Amino acid sequence: MDICRYLTNNVTGGDKIPSQLYITSHEWQTLIELLDDLVYFAEYANFEQTPDYENTAILLDVNAKELARLKLFNGKIRVFYKKISDDLLIGLNNISERLGALLLINPKMEFPKSKIISAQKRLDKKAKVDLVEYQQNSFGQNNIWLAIKANYTEVLTVFNLTETQVDWHEALLSMRQNGTVFMCEFRGWTFLAGQNLTGLFAIDATEEEEIEKCHVDRLLEWAKSFMDIQLYMQYERSMYFNAFYRVLNGKLIYGEYQSDTYQIKHGTVPKNIENLPDNNASTIASEWSFDPDHLRFRKETENAKAWIVKIPIA
Repeated sequence: MDICRYLTNNVTGGDKIPSQLYITSHEWQTLIELLDDLVYFAEYANFEQTPDYENTAILLDVNAKELARLKLFNGKIRVFYKKISDDLLIGLNNISERLGALLLINPKMEFPKSKIISAQKRLDKKAKVDLVEYQQNSFGQNNIWLAIKANYTEVLTVFNLTETQVDWHEALLSMRQNGTVFMCEFRGWTFLAGQNLTGLFAIDATEEEEIEKCHVDRLLEWAKSFMDIQLYMQYERSMYFNAFYRVLNGKLIYGEYQSDTYQIKHGTVPKNIENLPDNNASTIASEWSFDPDHLRFRKETENAKAWIVKIPIA
């Protein structure tokens, strides 16, 4: 397995990787110093710290036993391990999220998020951790949302948005009742949600086919500012929509749009989503970023920041 910021088949220019996608020595060494379950290999093996070992670390379990050896090489982290365990998966996933990177099962495929979620559930069950609802409501039901791999200040700047910080519940309530946009930040992702989010797309078209094309064009335009940007649409009331798109490193990985009157697919279905139980937008989101409905069960959302956002009038 590798931890890096690109898929091999998602980089233009052959094997030449843009420098901004590299994980740097400074980033890696800063993370090693920060995390208790990462130690330098030289320290773990009681060796002298030399340039050969300065970018190599050991991932430890709760009993301080080795789970894997991780080495930064050519802008990505190579992972060497004897066997895959739940502790290993959760540890590697935590590292990749903190670095704003991807956990890969091979150079062309992300490790299935569903397996990481299952590993976390097994560990929680083993530790007898009860499922707690830290927020009462979700921003995903019958809604449209963007998932962006960036901090919220970057998102505000790129979209020229104005915001008011409130608690999670108040931001959701305003989205439902006042037509504002809900924004929150979670593990390196910023989420924007609300039916008026369509104002960001500045769509002039009236035909459904043209509107759908505008979604793709805008995502590709915004991808110049963001490494990973995803759009989800999910309505099952007076009308039916189910759509999801992911643009990674400037390239549309995959997109699918379904309504009662129009359907289209972009690209080949990625292997990490082709065996999911359904193609519901929330199910896909759980694999590519996070399912909004599941975020409220994460303890980090208990006192999480949230914002009421107003979309600028074109």
